[in-house]
Amino acid sequence: MEYRSLGRTGVKVSELCLGCWMFGRRTEAEDAYAMVDQAIEAGVNFMDTANAYSRGKSEEMLGEALKRNEKRSRVVLATKVFGNMDDEDPNGRGNSRRHIIEQCEASLRRLQTDYIDLYQIHFPMPDSVKPIFLSGKSFDVLEALEPIAKEKKCSMSQLALAWVGNQPGVTSPIIGPRTMEQLVDNLGSVDVEITDDDRARIDAIVPPGSMLIPYPQVRTGKIQIGKPHPHRW
Repeated sequence: MEYRSLGRTGVKVSELCLGCWMFGRRTEAEDAYAMVDQAIEAGVNFMDTANAYSRGKSEEMLGEALKRNEKRSRVVLATKVFGNMDDEDPNGRGNSRRHIIEQCEASLRRLQTDYIDLYQIHFPMPDSVKPIFLSGKSFDVLEALEPIAKEKKCSMSQLALAWVGNQPGVTSPIIGPRTMEQLVDNLGSVDVEITDDDRARIDAIVPPGSMLIPYPQVRTGKIQIGKPHPHRW
């Protein structure tokens, strides 16, 4: 496992970040604890969750896991704020000062820690955001990428993670395994080499700047679809 600088903070984080979205959703507590232990054993020191993941259960499970293994001080812990935490409270979501402060305190309690290393705005947009499903074009891309994965004797997910991790501006791709099997597979991506030739072949399949699911951008209060920042993939 390699370690990279997290922006200009001076902090070093692992080349993969354990995303805990599934904790409390489809991953039970004991499985979550085992996955956190396995990730740390493999060298992962960067973990990401959010207050809205299973209405706080993800943070609770991650906090309990780090309490049990006593590895909190070794982990760069990230969580997020925005999502709806109370259906009956009109102030129970969003990025207001009130909600951010309230939820930061709640996240600290759930994570059983007195500090958060990276606190993020989960989503900057209001209620106008709508889901956007994958089209048949996605499957065409997958079929074209499959031979590259076979050549490298890796899974498609490992190829994707290795490619993302080698893009300019990407510090640590967030993995979101549901099971230990998926975690082990994701961790194997650090051994997949991406060469300049690989990048050229993949760029020919998915040209830089093109997107299957475009990033929405907010301009003058409206959502517009535009090209991503050159260092955002």
